[in-house]
Formats: sequence, structure tokens, C-alpha cells
Amino acid sequence: MKRNQQNLHQALDGLCWAGASRHETRDKGHGRAERRSHLVMDAPAEIRALFPHVRQIAKVIRTRTVTSWESDGNKRARVTKTSTETVYLITSLTSREAAPEHIAACTRAHWGIENQVHWVRDLTLREDASRVRAASRPANLATLRNAQLGIIRQHGSNDIAATRREARYDNDLLHALLRLEPAT
Repeated sequence: MKRNQQNLHQALDGLCWAGASRHETRDKGHGRAERRSHLVMDAPAEIRALFPHVRQIAKVIRTRTVTSWESDGNKRARVTKTSTETVYLITSLTSREAAPEHIAACTRAHWGIENQVHWVRDLTLREDASRVRAASRPANLATLRNAQLGIIRQHGSNDIAATRREARYDNDLLHALLRLEPAT
């Protein structure tokens, strides 16, 4: 749930989460340690009044600790910085359909999609800068962008921007991406 739903965000933020079920995950890698605490409970009446389909709500507290070396010119020092972020989730799944562990796994998978698709569409393909707004055109262009990402990834390339640039000038690469036979 993003902050664009201000009433819902405020309602979730004001709840008492003391009786919620808890699930915690920890990860280490890339110079950082992350701890995610998932607090999950059935949606109370005031939340269901805002979104009738909601069955469960969750509060995710992400704590990230990054350790790095910093230099002031003469001396190097090991610096540890910790940051915390809290986000809220709503789901139409009941507690029988999704335990806190399941919600944690789904949340993690969602960020994988966010990083692989949405972030690339926003930054590399500049989707947010598109001025196309009429009828089904935005959805059609999103479909074409997704197809482009899929074709490039299926070819084995992870650097979408570089592959797009290279394909502009390399007909052999373009044919390989589209699986076409080169013209003779």
C-alpha cells in the first residue's frame, strides 16, 4: 500500500499492533544486513469500511544495517549506518489462506517484480515520462514495453539499456533478439 491512500495509511498507522501475529526474516549480503518484521492481523471494522474486500492487514518493519569504509583523506574508518522503514499491506486473503510466513514471502517476491520490471520500465524505458493518456493506448504501450523486456531477457542479456542501444546499430543483434533469419 502506497501513501497515495492517505486515509487508509493513517488508519493503519494508528492501529494497535500488539496482538498481531509476527514473522521475522533476516538476510545478509552485498555489504548489508536486513531484518524484516511482519506483523499480521485480521482487518478491523474501520479498515474494512474503507476497503470492504480486505481480510488481513500487515505492518512490515524493515531495518537495514550497512557497514562500509569511509576515508577522511588520511584515515579510513569502518562506519555502520542503520535505517528503518515501515510499510503497510492489505490483502483479500484470509488467515487460513495466508499465514504471516506466506505474506512475508509474497511481499519479498513483489519487490523482485518491482526491481525487475517496474523500475526498468520507469528508468530505462521512461514510462513515467510518457504523455500517452487516451483510451487503451497506455496499456498497449505497456504491453509492448513488457514484450521488449521479455525478448531482451530471454536472449540472455541483463543490461536492458545497453542491449537496446546496441540493437539500434547492430542488425545481427536485432535479428537474434527477434529470432529472425538475416536477409541475404
